This record gives sequence, structure tokens and C-alpha cells, in this order.
Amino acid sequence: MRGRKPQAVAVRRGGADGVVIQADASTVDGITKPGSIAAVPSMSRTWDAIVGHGFGYRESDVPFIAQLVFNVEVANQAFEKCLNEDGTLKLMVPKYNRDGDICGERPNPYIKQANDSAAVALKLADQLGRTPLARARPGLTQNLAGAV
Repeated sequence: MRGRKPQAVAVRRGGADGVVIQADASTVDGITKPGSIAAVPSMSRTWDAIVGHGFGYRESDVPFIAQLVFNVEVANQAFEKCLNEDGTLKLMVPKYNRDGDICGERPNPYIKQANDSAAVALKLADQLGRTPLARARPGLTQNLAGAV
């Protein structure tokens, strides 16, 4: 494709009658953003960053992209829970006994959750061709070149 890339929410001009058509941001190049993702602004932004203009994706890829977006969002929220108010990493959290008193410390469970979600997201991104290693594989670039 040469020239400027089309914007997903660009104002399109209709045919000879000059009717202005507003592009639907939830549908990009044949794939539709699920309503559950479009309803959450941070997940919608992640979807837009992953999908871009939608080149190389089919409607059958939507569930995998939605799962990737979900795992990225879980990893982001878990990472935010791993930080103190001053921005330092919170490796340990208080451990409570049955009476509710602090009796020591334990590893922060959000770190494991962030790592697990990030690992699943990386596997999905690799399967969808969104990692540098996946793009370097033979055959993938030819498939994507036909979509442009």
C-alpha cells in the first residue's frame, strides 16, 4: 500500500450524492471489535493497538485477539497492584493470622498473576504474528503481504 494509511474513524465521502459516512471504529477491515472489549476504554485502546488497520486478520481470529487483549489487561492491572504509592515495586505483602493481625510477610500474589497473564499473552501474540520472532518466520510475511 502506498501513501497515507487510512484512519479507522475517518470521515468518508459517499458516492456521487456526497453523503458523508462516518466509519465505524468497532469494525476494521472486516473484523469486528467485540462489544465486551469496546465497552472498556483501556481494553478498546489495547485492541486498537494490536489490530491496527486489521490487515492480515480474519473474523476467525477475533476470539484469539480478544483473549490476547484480556490477558494484556489482566497483566497491566496486576502490575499496577505490584506498585507502592511512590512507584516502587512491592515484592512482599503483609501476612495476616486468623485474628486479622499482621504476623509476617509473604510474596506478592499479583506478581505471579502478572507473569502468568503476560506469558499467555506472549504465546497468543506469537500465534497471531505480533512478535518479532513470529514475523521473521518463513511463510508468515508472504501471508501478510497478500492481505495488503
